[in-house]
Amino acid sequence: MGRNERVALFLSLISFVGMAIQLTGCGESLEEKRRKVALAIEELKANPDNFNQIYETKLKDYADVAVEPVGKLLKDKDVRVRYAAAVMLGNFAKSGGIVYLRDARRDEDPKVRVAVAEALGKIKGGEATRTLIEMVKDENTDVQIAAIKAMGGLDDEDAVPVLIEFLGDKRKEVRDSAVEALKGLGAKALRAVLEVAERGEGIAKDEAERALKLICERFRAALDPQSAEGKDRLVRRDMCRYLGQLRYKPATVDLIDRLSDTDPEVRAAAAEALGKIGAKAAIQALENRMNDNAEESKVRVSAAVALGKMGNKKAIEFLINMLTDQDEVVRVRAASALSEVGKPAVDLLLEALKSKEAQKRWGAAKALGEIGCKEAIPALAKATKDENEDVRIASVVSLGRIGDERAIQTLIEALDDKSERVRWHAFNALQMFGESASHVAVEALARTKTPTAKEYLIRLIGAWKAKWAVEKLLPYLKDSSESVRKATVWAIGEMGTQAVADALLKCLEMDKSIDVRREAVIALSKLRYKPARKTLLKTFVITDDASLKAVCSEAIATIDGRSYSDAELLKEAMKSIDEKDVQEKAVMQLKRLEGVSVSKSQGGA
Repeated sequence: MGRNERVALFLSLISFVGMAIQLTGCGESLEEKRRKVALAIEELKANPDNFNQIYETKLKDYADVAVEPVGKLLKDKDVRVRYAAAVMLGNFAKSGGIVYLRDARRDEDPKVRVAVAEALGKIKGGEATRTLIEMVKDENTDVQIAAIKAMGGLDDEDAVPVLIEFLGDKRKEVRDSAVEALKGLGAKALRAVLEVAERGEGIAKDEAERALKLICERFRAALDPQSAEGKDRLVRRDMCRYLGQLRYKPATVDLIDRLSDTDPEVRAAAAEALGKIGAKAAIQALENRMNDNAEESKVRVSAAVALGKMGNKKAIEFLINMLTDQDEVVRVRAASALSEVGKPAVDLLLEALKSKEAQKRWGAAKALGEIGCKEAIPALAKATKDENEDVRIASVVSLGRIGDERAIQTLIEALDDKSERVRWHAFNALQMFGESASHVAVEALARTKTPTAKEYLIRLIGAWKAKWAVEKLLPYLKDSSESVRKATVWAIGEMGTQAVADALLKCLEMDKSIDVRREAVIALSKLRYKPARKTLLKTFVITDDASLKAVCSEAIATIDGRSYSDAELLKEAMKSIDEKDVQEKAVMQLKRLEGVSVSKSQGGA
């Protein structure tokens, strides 16, 4: 750039800055701005019919200073001035104007009230919404319509219930305004409009269906990247999702276009939407996306899901093959995608469950459970014996998710699996069946030899609160396995049956395991078994285990309905228990406690 060109550019910049200063009033003092506003206000009062020109030439650039004096004009005697003031406050779109507009919502002239409603719609905000909600109750139809229309631009969910009510109004012009307003609110109004369209009656239902179509058309228009809303990629993505959820077939061509969007999230959302719509016209475009090796995996998966839902076997095979991908995230996504495809994928998934590749078997087992495929129960039952631990886990989880009682015996057998993870998942799966599985569980318990399986079965019976089985559990209080005895004590406590509480007392007195005895105390506490009080006091005195002593204290407090200090419990024991060794031990502990108390008291002095 030459010297003359640089000088010319510099002069142009100076000229531009000068114009900007003139236009914005930059550099003017606050007093000068107020003076100009005051002059404009006087001119407005003298010639209110010329308010548009006065606003554009003398007030527009001084909104911050002008809001208050213009707001005060809403109390002017001249209705034309009040109308002009309301319009101007809307044009300023400053929240400070709401206080003046709110006071004017009851103006005697309906034309002013209409202008107030329109101004509030431009300013927006919570206070504007609340004022408009009041104004829709206005006795004048024009004011009502203005308030309803203004709500459509608020982007506020609080406006939706009010607008929904007007869908059943007797006046067509009011209903039309409510429909347009709901269209303006778009996604925020969607749930409420859908509910009326599906469950409503008469005129309200018809108008809700009309509003729903207009909302869908708004979403459809926003798919265009050249549109005001569609310039934002996230808007295009969300519009694809909404149109898919609504199964809006008229948007098919537009959604196919979005498969070529510059943003991968939009492409994936478009593919998902086309699958939900079941758009056969999109098959070729979806196949192109799925088969494009350069495309991002989430887009390819979404395209495959869409095709799979339409029964495209190649797409389902594509997803099944993705189960062997080196990337775990891709494998998990593929398994979820197959479950999303649903029933069309079942036959190929059952074949994949026989694959030599463990990852395919895992993904197939997982997807079949998420689909809830009862036809797959025999195959999944067989897969619980698979050599691969992850496949066995996926199979037991899926059997639990399907929830068919035919799977109970298989899941019980899985409690004896060599893998702790498989056993744990089988236990969780069985919990979903509830007490209906308790008879099978009790029968299996009688046959079971391994402590781990016994423990899980007993805990299941307890969790199901199968009281009828409590007598069946009593022999396991003497089991050689500590974990089995502990589980049995816990289960009896959960069932809330005092009839067998004496068996728990015996455990507390005789069992060698501190853990089992502690569990017995907790169970007796749950049962609030008063005859256990003496044994609990005795245990509190004679045990050296702090945790056992603590639960005894809590159990006695629960049974008696009051709390005790350790000293009080020792005194209670001395009163209640005649055994000499217990008496002596209680005395020694009490002296020690009192000695500590005296020592602390002296130390404090």
